[in-house]
Amino acid sequence: FERWTAMQSASLRREPVDDEDFAAAAKMIRECPTALRSGDALHLAVATRIGASIASLDKGMNLAAAFFGNPAHAI
Repeated sequence: FERWTAMQSASLRREPVDDEDFAAAAKMIRECPTALRSGDALHLAVATRIGASIASLDKGMNLAAAFFGNPAHAI
């Protein structure tokens, strides 16, 4: 846990989620040609809003990110 906390404070930022993010996520779920889970859609909506890219092991998430113009990084 200590290593996670140190890494998080050094390289991650927390971003508040607002009503527009939930609306954007719902729209992404409706428009995405692949199956997009609600939690993934919300992460993608926030990342897109703040200009962050997605890094995921989930091939479907990476495809959805690319579909919506978010540069995805497969890990």
